[in-house]
This record gives sequence, structure tokens and C-alpha cells, in this order.
Amino acid sequence: MRLKPDELADVVHFVDAVDLLRQHGFIDDAQVQFLTGFGLRGVEYKAELIGIPFLIIEVEIKTGKSGSQYAQMYIIDTLDRRVILRDSSRGIFEQVQALMIDAGKDVLHGLYVNKGLRVEEGTHFHPALQKTVPVQTYYLNY
Repeated sequence: MRLKPDELADVVHFVDAVDLLRQHGFIDDAQVQFLTGFGLRGVEYKAELIGIPFLIIEVEIKTGKSGSQYAQMYIIDTLDRRVILRDSSRGIFEQVQALMIDAGKDVLHGLYVNKGLRVEEGTHFHPALQKTVPVQTYYLNY
């Protein structure tokens, strides 16, 4: 498989190249962590950030293979954990998107989230399951 010219044109920084290679399966998450020092963490990490201050070093909106958008954040928390965190929820994602629109930028740097994350419990109708399910929505807490 060859990378497309438009994908290569989007590579501006070292981390962009690493992310592109990971998206196509050329490198795995362990290699990403080795190359960048940042490990990709799943949704469970959000719960660990409730009330824990952290710095978003860089955040940008990305589009996944399915066409859905998500915020990709490189963060370091006050426990010195260096993490790549992705979010497509109506919480963090929408907050980040609004900040970018207000700033007129495609990428933001140096966002200090002094109170960590907060979570709201709720419900959502899941069309595939045809029932209402509990959901947790995480927000940046300044």
C-alpha cells in the first residue's frame, strides 16, 4: 500500500508523520509512544483526569476514516503522564472546536486546564440497540 500524495502533503510535523503511519497500520501504539514519548490512551483515561490539572500542548481537529471528526490532543498532566487523547463527544470535542473557531486557528497550543476534566452522567438513545443507554460526557474544567 502506498501513501496518497494529499496525505503526505498534510505532514508538517514529526508527530503528523507518526500519526499517519499509525493510521495506516505501519506502526503500532507502542512504536508511537517510543517515537513521541506520548502514548495513545483510550476513554478510560478521561476518568483519571477528573480534577487533575493538565496542559494541552497541541490540539487539532482530525477526520477519521469513517468521515467523523475528533479532537486529537497531546497532553501532559500534573502526574507527568504524556498522553495522546482523542475525543469526538459533544463535550470536549465541541469545547475545543469552539475555542478554535474563536481563535481563528486550525491548531491550538498551550491550553492549561487547571481543574482537569469534569463528567456529566446522562442517557442517550442508541439506534442500533433500540434502547436508551447511560452515557458519560467529559468536559474541560477551567
